[in-house]
Amino acid sequence: MFKKLKRYWYNLTHPKICDVWELHRVTPENLFDEGWRPYVISPNYLEYKINDALQKGFRFVSVEELYAMLNGECYRLLPQKNIVITFDDGYLDNFEYAYPILKKYNIPFCIFVAADFMLTGVQKSSNGDIAMMDANVLSLLAKDELCTIGGHTISHLKLAKLPDEQQKYEIYESLRILEKVVKNPIEYFAYPYGSYDNVTLSIINQINIKMSFAAWGGSARKDCNLLCVPRVIISSQK
Repeated sequence: MFKKLKRYWYNLTHPKICDVWELHRVTPENLFDEGWRPYVISPNYLEYKINDALQKGFRFVSVEELYAMLNGECYRLLPQKNIVITFDDGYLDNFEYAYPILKKYNIPFCIFVAADFMLTGVQKSSNGDIAMMDANVLSLLAKDELCTIGGHTISHLKLAKLPDEQQKYEIYESLRILEKVVKNPIEYFAYPYGSYDNVTLSIINQINIKMSFAAWGGSARKDCNLLCVPRVIISSQK
């Protein structure tokens, strides 16, 4: 009973502002690789999720709008049914299959790009090589006002397991590389694997990053820490 009362009081004093969707790959079902299944959804499923949310009265907002909600005093005047769509890593299928759907519904989105994946155009793994967005594709996508490009380190490593200086290099250099490609400041960041520690947060707090995102944690609520905004993982349908 005490836990229920505590949760009720927390929800009352920390109203929900937004659900931040975290996605990875979006590709047709006939191209699904079983090793990637927890991190891949079909274009049809993405469109279903969007329509379902719209029918339930949700609105899709940009990371910039979310920052204004969490950073200001306007949350009382805003509906609680907000969704931000984010993609991690920078897969080429985000551009090929997800982007046309988001464009169709005029939905803003943010892609957190690991710089090495962009530079090589490929992600190597035990499940095989996966095509990633290269600099040309990223530059083209970044010109669309619906799209925000965010940082995701250089090498897609777990930051909390790295020495302090290597953490700093992974973060600073990744932003420099991306800014050179997209010709805009990179103001948003997501931690690979949701891995960060106090050193990571200190580094992020010292640079021009408005908001950084965790890999899980549920809904973003009033007074949430802008250095580790929670997200909701959207995985393959069962």
